[in-house]
Amino acid sequence: MDNRITYTNWGKTYDLDLVRATYVNNGNLAVVAFVAGTHERYGSITVNLDELASPLACIDTNNMPGIFEILLSSGLAQDTCYTMESGYCKYPIASFDLAKLPDYEEYLNKTGCKE
Repeated sequence: MDNRITYTNWGKTYDLDLVRATYVNNGNLAVVAFVAGTHERYGSITVNLDELASPLACIDTNNMPGIFEILLSSGLAQDTCYTMESGYCKYPIASFDLAKLPDYEEYLNKTGCKE
């Protein structure tokens, strides 16, 4: 699948399916990860800091170390060379290839997930 990545954190490796959604308060792009096979929600790989035009999103490198580099190497996102700050954290802004990310609702329906 074009939207699947392999991510290692805290000594565990996961195959994750990434899907696109939107944040309710401002419509920003949200990218959510599900564990491949079980379709359990792993978490959001983006953070919602300020309004951004689609397909831009801030990557949650604070809670998911190494995820930005994986997104770039997988071709799911490109580096914009811009960042946003929140507290002591600086989050890179990525431009996503939305054609590679299935819609959140479509993914849930296809996999039979119930959230």
